[in-house]
Amino acid sequence: MNTLRELRTDFLLDLSRHRELSPRTVDAYGSDLNQYLLFLEESDVFEGAPAELLDADRVRDYLSVLLKVHLSRSSVSRKLAALRAFGNFLVRREILETNPPSILRTPRIPKHLPPAISSDELLELLNSPCGEDFISQRDRTLLELLYGTGIRVSELTELTLGKVDTGGQTVRVMGKGGKERVCPFGKTVAERLKTYLALRKSYLAEREQPDTGVFFLSNSATPLSRFRAYRIVHRELSRISAGKGVSPHLLRHCFATHLLDNGADLVAVKELLGHSSIATTQVYAHVSIERLKAAYTQAHPRA
Repeated sequence: MNTLRELRTDFLLDLSRHRELSPRTVDAYGSDLNQYLLFLEESDVFEGAPAELLDADRVRDYLSVLLKVHLSRSSVSRKLAALRAFGNFLVRREILETNPPSILRTPRIPKHLPPAISSDELLELLNSPCGEDFISQRDRTLLELLYGTGIRVSELTELTLGKVDTGGQTVRVMGKGGKERVCPFGKTVAERLKTYLALRKSYLAEREQPDTGVFFLSNSATPLSRFRAYRIVHRELSRISAGKGVSPHLLRHCFATHLLDNGADLVAVKELLGHSSIATTQVYAHVSIERLKAAYTQAHPRA
């Protein structure tokens, strides 16, 4: 009989090869399952049949420990989701008859309204002067593309030249779950991209670096890392939004919120963001409604 650790390896291979999940997602599942295996070892119950080791009461004890050490409820929910997915895999392999973690209730996660910068604030930043050198133009182009399309920073750093169509004003990205989507952008973003591409070509030539086809380059003309992209966005947005949780994801929040504030259809915004469920997108609609309520309270005589 295979051990739970061996079955974990088979499960991760299944996610990668057959479920076509991204390497980051597979790594996250692997990390979450490792933490559960460590919990079993520390509980001196590592040896045993999968049905015993994934028993609902045992998993419940594990989740209780995580909450007691003040792990966020969203993180605990993700770890439970990993165990449920693992259980489903074992059921499909006929190793388990039922999936014990599936009967456990997901911890209630408090809803937090995502922070947002006003469109006027963002446009003032994006329209402000910047240097004509490659680095300055790259940084401004990065901001324009994130806000202009709502793509994730991981999707941005994985862009290649063939995925960006400045003439058709679209960009193709590979989202979560290996799902590709096409995101449109406007004329201003298109012009910014054309300027960046011309500088990018010269930058590579000056450094005698081969062109790998990666769209965004680092200062050393190698592919721009996700961490570096995060630092660029944090630095630029800190100029106008100190204390508002500045990160690349904030631009994604702003993209969705500003679209809905100006009358965009919720289903269309869902498709642009690459959400699998409309419920995920609805939080942005809630933000817009809250803004309308605030405006009403401030301005209406009967408020």
